[in-house]
Amino acid sequence: MSTSLITCSDHVDSESLATGFLAIKEATGFYEWHDWSAERGLEMLVFRVARKPKYLIAHVERIYYCFQHVLNEQLFGALVDLLIVLNRDGKALGRRMINGSKARLTENQFQALIEHLNNRDSRVDLLPPNRYSVFAKGLESTTDMVQLTKVSGEKEHDA
Repeated sequence: MSTSLITCSDHVDSESLATGFLAIKEATGFYEWHDWSAERGLEMLVFRVARKPKYLIAHVERIYYCFQHVLNEQLFGALVDLLIVLNRDGKALGRRMINGSKARLTENQFQALIEHLNNRDSRVDLLPPNRYSVFAKGLESTTDMVQLTKVSGEKEHDA
């Protein structure tokens, strides 16, 4: 007769728990476990969000990861991406994520996100630009740098 012993460890390493929870099984080979850094983990989460934009759990994981690793600009980009994907729906989720992230956002970033949620007519392209947003247009200015003009009466010269 054989007996087996089931054991449980009450000691849980929070870093390995978060790493295991956020690991992407579909991206095997995309990263190396020995080179795990905050930027590499974020890269994996951005890859997941870009691959499946409507998968809201990936957005929440990305926001949580940025908050925990004090990646403030990346956090703002993640929140902008969430609002873009929600597209005027899911205001409760958007508000909860923004209010929960308030400690890591600047006052201007926080106000811009809240005003976007409160104003029904606001467009996502009017949110402050952030280079870490995956779905934003990436435009930082509305000023035209080049103006094309048509000049009539221009003569063609035969070389």
